[in-house]
Amino acid sequence: MTTTFPFDIPPFNELSPTEQTQLQEVATLEHFKAGDSLLLPDAAAQHLWVVHSGHAQLDVDDHVHVLPPGYTVGWRAMLSERSSAHVFAIDDVRAWQIPKAALLPLLTANPRFSARVFSQLASRLADDEAIEHQRELLSLMLMRVKDAYLQKPFYVDGQLDLVSVCRLLSENKLTNALVRDGQGEQARVGMFTTTDLRDALLQTTPPSQLAVREVARFDLISIKPEDELFDALLIMLSHRVHRVLVKDGDHRLSRQADIALLIQTIAALVGTV
Repeated sequence: MTTTFPFDIPPFNELSPTEQTQLQEVATLEHFKAGDSLLLPDAAAQHLWVVHSGHAQLDVDDHVHVLPPGYTVGWRAMLSERSSAHVFAIDDVRAWQIPKAALLPLLTANPRFSARVFSQLASRLADDEAIEHQRELLSLMLMRVKDAYLQKPFYVDGQLDLVSVCRLLSENKLTNALVRDGQGEQARVGMFTTTDLRDALLQTTPPSQLAVREVARFDLISIKPEDELFDALLIMLSHRVHRVLVKDGDHRLSRQADIALLIQTIAALVGTV
């Protein structure tokens, strides 16, 4: 008899039926004997764990927590690619293992799921009275976009054909470019991504003859360097976009914020697993 993943447990109850099916296909139920480790300090975590049966113990920053069935552990370790905790079985434990590669697309595509994840992290942090954790929460709330790691924008001319643009993206190992089109007061800046390429290939004009400005998007969302990092993430989630522009002044585009980079930055600050 096949065991079904418990999608009634937050934040997984925010997933759509299609997303639930995708997760169920990659989630595996693993068995641990007493003393076996699920998560090791300083390990590069590539999975999230959901306790299915039995009990595990979490040791972090001189605090000890017993994890009952239904408890999710490993968000911070997985997103920041480093673990500060030791999680091990204290009796026979069965736990769901979910690959990081399957969760990151869900975080970027489902705003409600992402919001619930970070709400859980913040809630766990608020419940912990450790002074250092409170300092990390304060850092998270006060951190500005300009202090996060931002991508330097890569520009192409709007007249350039799609084949040439894709060649430049490949050479620079990028998946998107900003598009400069027009001059003077008529000048505008748009964005071209590999998703736009998919739609462009459906047009009747051959890619080698199609200017990138014809398929680029110019209704871009921008934020300021002084905006709070968490607000920037919420803006991206609410608009269902993966990237926004960071505008330094009225005209100058200084950097580009990527949702995956913001998630990793926030996760590194949140002091729970």
